[in-house]
Amino acid sequence: MLSSVSSRRLATAISASALVAGALVVTPSVASAATSITFSDPGAATAGPVTLRGTVGVSPSDTTTVLYVIDASRSTRDPFGGDCNGDGVKDQGDDLNGDDLTTPPNNPAPGGAGVGDTLDCEIGGLAALNARLASSAGSVQVGITSFANQARTANFGTAAAPSFFVPASATSGATETRIVSAARTVTENHVGYQTSPSADLGGSGAGTAFDAAVTEALNVLATAPTGPKYVMFLSDGLAPLTNTKLTDITNSGVFWRSFAVGPKGCDATLAPAKMAAAGRDHCYPVLDPAGLAAGLTTASPDSISGVSVNVGGVTVAATVDAIGSWSAVLNLGAGSYTGTVTAHLSSGSSVSAQRTFTIAGAPAGSPTPPPPGTVTVPSGTLKASQVRVGAQLPRRAALPPRVSGTAGIPGKVFTTTPDLTGATVLLQGRATSTGAWTTYAHAAVSSTGTYSLTWHRRSTVHFLQVVLSPYKAYAGSAAAVPTPRLSACKVTKKGTHYRVTCATTLKRGTTARLTKGKTTISRAKVGKGTVTITIPRKKLSGYTLVLDVTKRSHVRLAF
Repeated sequence: MLSSVSSRRLATAISASALVAGALVVTPSVASAATSITFSDPGAATAGPVTLRGTVGVSPSDTTTVLYVIDASRSTRDPFGGDCNGDGVKDQGDDLNGDDLTTPPNNPAPGGAGVGDTLDCEIGGLAALNARLASSAGSVQVGITSFANQARTANFGTAAAPSFFVPASATSGATETRIVSAARTVTENHVGYQTSPSADLGGSGAGTAFDAAVTEALNVLATAPTGPKYVMFLSDGLAPLTNTKLTDITNSGVFWRSFAVGPKGCDATLAPAKMAAAGRDHCYPVLDPAGLAAGLTTASPDSISGVSVNVGGVTVAATVDAIGSWSAVLNLGAGSYTGTVTAHLSSGSSVSAQRTFTIAGAPAGSPTPPPPGTVTVPSGTLKASQVRVGAQLPRRAALPPRVSGTAGIPGKVFTTTPDLTGATVLLQGRATSTGAWTTYAHAAVSSTGTYSLTWHRRSTVHFLQVVLSPYKAYAGSAAAVPTPRLSACKVTKKGTHYRVTCATTLKRGTTARLTKGKTTISRAKVGKGTVTITIPRKKLSGYTLVLDVTKRSHVRLAF
């Protein structure tokens, strides 16, 4: 069993895998509101390994819809080696369109050793992610749109009654799911899953039309039922995208996650990154097409720093998939249990749910089950961890030069443990709320559970988080560095006066006072996220900005 969302992303990051570019591979941003959590009934489970499941940020009555959007333009036939989609043929989806990759020495006849291509890996990545989604808690449906110069979506219904989505686990008598079978029919500039209006995506040598892909994807997702909607966008193209389409993505409410093949695919000036930002999600640069499967299956909502499950006093880390579903395995004896699941959010808050369930005795002939009423951790399952970041004091800078906090075990009461002594904590920063994280400092957890990280602030970094790496029997976890109630002050000199504007998290209308000693020099009111006050002197030193939270509670920043 994998450990947790944080552990998965750290394992990829720390190994410095060549498959996915960037200093660190992390989960995508705010893929769900993460304001609710569910704990599903395990049903007729019997003594032994029991899988517990649920969701974070998804209402129990909602259906989550995932649309795979894959690039089938000419560039996706570029060879690189391998058989990503696992069909035993190292070519473009069995080369149904007869492109020249079947010609030796590039690719021999089906079944022979040859050279794979990017589209083959897009299909393989889709299949890998769909296998995860098929076992997700809650209702999950999927669809597929393919594009080159035009875009087409698989219709699983009829011409008169089209149906663009099927359950992620749906099969049609075959050994693989319907969505994967549809994906395997995609070849360069062509789809085999439909004949009307056309299976052609633009003709030989056609370009990559991102506008067409966005239009088609959003039109199709508009037919989906109530619930979170995701696009998993896979492309090696560097085509332009109009601003109108970015606005359409934002207005749709769809979470758009891009996986861009190539060293520059997620450059902030290029379309895949712009799509992801407009869709409140991440762009993942993928250096090697073979890394698509790993990238797709390890990308999870980074609004969730970890999920822990406690049953009978035993707490383990759950895995979190691409859409916020969690799962955890425990060895349970026969009996009645009350379990608690807690999602630890990157914001520093948490949300929990409880469920009481019954485990029946093991059937005759089963391996020896755990004794009744016992809870143990299966081999390979990691215990849950939680990293905490200390409160941030008011400051003139936007970000602190030093970050400290504690690492320990989540529960009704957070506790430190000597077991985490020596574990590595990382300080990571990024420029935007949907950008990639980069590590700027690291330190070890002390024997008392504390840590301290120091870094050289950079003007390009606007967000910080602390990540606890997986350590021994413990999973990793992460937490955002909280924003202080007063920070990021900008000072402008106006003749003999100074104008100071600071960011603040205090509510609009809060009284602000400029003081010198016990004397109030001037007053102001907090606006929308900022407070501005004038210092009528040639020097800043000696003055203090005071925000009156209540009559007895104040926030102070000395200049």
